[in-house]
Amino acid sequence: MSETIDTMQVGTAIYGRCSVRAYRPEQVELPALQTLLAAAVRAPTAMHGEPWQFVMGSAVAALNTSEMKSELGIPLEMTAIAPIIVGIPRGETMPSPRKQPQVLAWR
Repeated sequence: MSETIDTMQVGTAIYGRCSVRAYRPEQVELPALQTLLAAAVRAPTAMHGEPWQFVMGSAVAALNTSEMKSELGIPLEMTAIAPIIVGIPRGETMPSPRKQPQVLAWR
């Protein structure tokens, strides 16, 4: 894989997190997607089940057609409801303000 993942401090990642809602029109290149998926599957799972299955494409609505489900081996009664959108932000996205936590008890 030619793509690299830049590292950052945990605090920078947490406090710099934002929700991007506008994307540039170009597609993310396959090597970048492969790098992201390689990192994503390092996440912990319940009982180390690692239930990873990915269908990559740009036509999300097509995932719920019977033809596509048949081709991908997805049971017809299942519905694709959690597509992952990977895109390039259209511009700078500022971090969202957060409420301060309320500590109800400290013992």
